[in-house]
Amino acid sequence: MSATRMFSNVYRTVVSKPVFGSAIIRNTSSIASSSDAASSSTNSNEASEPALKSDKLYKIKLIRSLIGTKPIVRKNALAIGLKRTGNIVFHPVTNEMAGIILRIKELVSIQLVDSKTPTRTKQPLGYHVVSRFNQFPSQNQ
Repeated sequence: MSATRMFSNVYRTVVSKPVFGSAIIRNTSSIASSSDAASSSTNSNEASEPALKSDKLYKIKLIRSLIGTKPIVRKNALAIGLKRTGNIVFHPVTNEMAGIILRIKELVSIQLVDSKTPTRTKQPLGYHVVSRFNQFPSQNQ
C-alpha cells in the first residue's frame, strides 16, 4: 500500500492551498469533538495538578563560569542572580525555578534546604574587651 493511499483521507480534510496567515481548515465535526475533549482535559488538569508550593528553598551555587555559554543560558543565570563564580542564591521551590535550573544545570550545584542560612558569618575577634578607657571623664566627678 502506498503512502498516498494511506493518507488520502487526511488530504481530503485539509484545504489544498492555505493562504499566509490563515488557519488550515479541517473537518469541523472532529474539531468540535476534540475541542470539547481538550477543554474538559485542561479543566481536569488544573484541578488535579495544584501549583507546586513548598516551604523548602533551592540553594543554588554557580560552580562554572558563564564565559562561553549560550546567551539563553547566561540570561537565565543572571535572571536568578548568579553573576560570578561562587555566588550563592536562595529561591523557593517552584515550577518556574525548576525550568530555569534545568537550563543551567551544568554550571551550578543545587541543594534543597529548609531555611535560608546566613551567607557570611563574622569571625571571632580573638580577644575579649575587659573594660573601656574613658578618655574624657564626665564633668560630674
